[in-house]
Amino acid sequence: MVEFYPKILSGGNTMGKIKNSPLFFIYLLYSIVTKKPKTMANLAIVTEIRRQLYAGGTTKVWSWGAHAWAAIDEYTLRFRVTGQLFRGIVTVYLTGMDDYTVKLLKTDGTVVKEINGVYCDNLTDVIDEAVEKIPAYKH
Repeated sequence: MVEFYPKILSGGNTMGKIKNSPLFFIYLLYSIVTKKPKTMANLAIVTEIRRQLYAGGTTKVWSWGAHAWAAIDEYTLRFRVTGQLFRGIVTVYLTGMDDYTVKLLKTDGTVVKEINGVYCDNLTDVIDEAVEKIPAYKH
């Protein structure tokens, strides 16, 4: 639904015509209903999750090939990995019990593995065991 707004703009219409367009009104309602405002308060928990991952070992996170970091909501961090054991999507969700649930997903969204009850002090190690670490590694 969001895609039609740029098409209105690309048609050469003036801003007055766009604002009076019924499509613009539908787009405006859609954006009000579905989108949360992006504020630092909304991203504070997700930012802390990422900080805790790096605090557990920056080189470990780098070894996963972690990229495409995204906040799914206020409590969920998602990123892609290309590790030795797993290639796909990792989500880290802060639960109401003040621990994390880690999910490993294929790119089509099917859950490969779910790990519950992970605390911040071992978050990086738990993900490393599932994504990258093989028995040949000594450290």
